[in-house]
Amino acid sequence: MQFYLPSDTYQQFEQSRRKGLKLSDELRIESKVAIGFLLKKQGEKAQNSLKKAEVLYTDLRSLLEQDPYLYSIGGIQVGTEEFVEAVLLGDYLEGKPLRTLEELGVQHDAYIGGLCDMSGELLRFARMNPDQMKQVLDDLEELNQTCLQIIVTRNGAVRKKLEDLERNMKRMEEMIFQYNLKHV
Repeated sequence: MQFYLPSDTYQQFEQSRRKGLKLSDELRIESKVAIGFLLKKQGEKAQNSLKKAEVLYTDLRSLLEQDPYLYSIGGIQVGTEEFVEAVLLGDYLEGKPLRTLEELGVQHDAYIGGLCDMSGELLRFARMNPDQMKQVLDDLEELNQTCLQIIVTRNGAVRKKLEDLERNMKRMEEMIFQYNLKHV
């Protein structure tokens, strides 16, 4: 009996997997740095981090196009999701229309996850800018209403992110209530 073992292709996949996870982690870190700068209103530093993140995302996207099986690796999308969050937060804070899934060239799950995660950053933004709280709440309510149109038929990452968005909207309401109690 002779057994076939795809050792060459397996080793290539493992090499791509390690490279993809490394790129995803670097992308996650650079995107978090950009978010920090955005919230501190350090625009030039934020733009520099976003540019670095975009280069990392381009490299990761190229790797994923070469080997689509990498999408099945859990940690691969983490960096992309954080990148989406950073880019959309930057758009929001600059008063620009949020870039679309197609404009960013990301998968649905990463886009929805990044969009919902942005709601947590908006809470931080509102905490630092109390005069913006009402506007942030209005925007979170609109985002939540928009997301209610998504039909999620399975438990998973997207459902969790949508629940996080709803929870963040409620936190924003509580934050406004507490602020008004203290400042009336």
